[in-house]
Amino acid sequence: MSASAVYVGLTVEHEVLKSADLLAQHCFFDPARNAYVDENDKVIAGRTEPCGMFALANFALLESQVDDALAGRLAPAPSSAA
Repeated sequence: MSASAVYVGLTVEHEVLKSADLLAQHCFFDPARNAYVDENDKVIAGRTEPCGMFALANFALLESQVDDALAGRLAPAPSSAA
């Protein structure tokens, strides 16, 4: 990345949650167990939608994924240079 690259954080939108926004069942695939788990890491009977990946990530990865989904490109990583 060039020294002139700028890292900008952006809030997409804020809404009050409605009951229709809540999931009846959280679902994540845990590759270590080869099983589906809920938000408390408890194995569930099977996959429900939407289903994500049970793994460690950070906000930079999340921001890159959101930016990629919305803009079709990856956000630049923050520079470690002061």
